[in-house]
Amino acid sequence: MKKVMFSLMAAGILAFGANTVQAQEVVPPQQEATLQENQEVTMPEQPKFANEDANKGLSEFTDLVKEYGPAVKANDMEKAQEFSNKVGEWQQGAAAWISTLSADEQTKLQEYMQKVGETLKP
Repeated sequence: MKKVMFSLMAAGILAFGANTVQAQEVVPPQQEATLQENQEVTMPEQPKFANEDANKGLSEFTDLVKEYGPAVKANDMEKAQEFSNKVGEWQQGAAAWISTLSADEQTKLQEYMQKVGETLKP
């Protein structure tokens, strides 16, 4: 059940990011750099878990969003695809520590992932 819930959350974030990029207009290359600089990703506060591996794993995800979020918001198709691939790789390793989370921690993780998804909206 835990793996299914997490898979749905991660898939939702990936799908949202990909759909957002596809739905937006194509930006001319000369404007792309300016738009990318103007996109901010304000991250929600990361929850803390009893398991340090879980804290480290979630920090890795947060770092990915911080790195790729501005490009996703700026409609950078290449970076959005890289982000999707990196999150897919991260998800494979995350299954191990997600299974160690309590029900309350899983709820906090789900809420955090939803908030992160909101930060990727243009």
